[in-house]
Amino acid sequence: MEEGRRHTEAASSAAETRWFTEPGPDNDVVVSTRVRLARNLAGFPFPGYMTPKDEEAVSAGIVQLFQDRFSSREYLVIDPSRLTRLARLLLLERNLVSDDLPPSGRSALILRSDERFSASINLIDHLRLAVLRGGRQIGEAFEEADRIDRVVEADLPYAVSLEWGYLNSEITNIGTGMRASVLLHLPALVETDQAPELFETVTRSGFMLKGFWVSDGEESPRRSLGQMYQLSNLVTIGVRESDIVEKLDRAAMQLVHYEQKARRGLMRGRNHTLIEKRVADARLRLQEASSLGYREAVELLSELRLGVALGLVPEAQIESVTALFFVTQRSHVVHAARPHDANGSEEDGPQGDAAAGKEAEEASAIGDEEIDVQRAALIRRYLFPGM
Repeated sequence: MEEGRRHTEAASSAAETRWFTEPGPDNDVVVSTRVRLARNLAGFPFPGYMTPKDEEAVSAGIVQLFQDRFSSREYLVIDPSRLTRLARLLLLERNLVSDDLPPSGRSALILRSDERFSASINLIDHLRLAVLRGGRQIGEAFEEADRIDRVVEADLPYAVSLEWGYLNSEITNIGTGMRASVLLHLPALVETDQAPELFETVTRSGFMLKGFWVSDGEESPRRSLGQMYQLSNLVTIGVRESDIVEKLDRAAMQLVHYEQKARRGLMRGRNHTLIEKRVADARLRLQEASSLGYREAVELLSELRLGVALGLVPEAQIESVTALFFVTQRSHVVHAARPHDANGSEEDGPQGDAAAGKEAEEASAIGDEEIDVQRAALIRRYLFPGM
């Protein structure tokens, strides 16, 4: 049972998860930075073409290396088959995995205790290393990912071509195998209709800029839920990792500059009064609502986050508002509403406890109306703890 709880602590820890509450440079605009390296081991087929014996050898080799080279107390190996459906969805909602972990098979996840590093094994590639940091920390995130990558490569030879670079199961990752991105909050650029032109300029420079939460099946600079956008590199071949870092950082700084300039414009003249009222209305709605759907919650939190950045809500911290974008997603609301035992540990131990597993699945089946009620209560507890 102890091992099951260690899995739960990593996969289902409380709302105070680390990376999206971490302060960082320009975090009034740049919510977070993520650097991911895709790697495959030499001598083995890509995932999807591997035999069970291949999968076992790759997984065992990578897991053993992490256990030998890194602290087992800090880097926890998670077996997806021992996680409840709820715990797997929590990892997905926190961006610690890109795809839902399969409940069976020979895949694995390595998660650092601060949740700023994760490694997925035998999913799309043999190994995908990812580092998450708060604010604009592209260089720092890459340096950390590169340091861990070098430790792995020293013991486990990667599949590399002199012509093509690192070989990956997706052709878009061949070369450096690196995908770097920043998550941006750009409400003022959207409000002032500057977003489309700026986004087009950034895209022509070799980057992808897309809505982070896209609604109604539509992807548009005007339609991203909460005015959240993800900026990432498109080119991975024929460039050095340092070039990607430098160019992405420059593009992010450009967007930060124009967003902050647009915000200053919103605070001039008659616009100032309108923004103050919108922020005050959003705060009041978040404080008094008995039920909130996720879409409405994100839009209100976006207004409140802008207000905090502009100094209109001095009692709130921007990191706390940022965290709510993530911990008000469905699985987090379900998790927060579930009972805890006398020691404060979650009861949905992902291994071996059939009763706990059944309880977790029943919790996941909570209806939308109840989820909306619990979401509103969670926001009140988080932002207005004295109520």
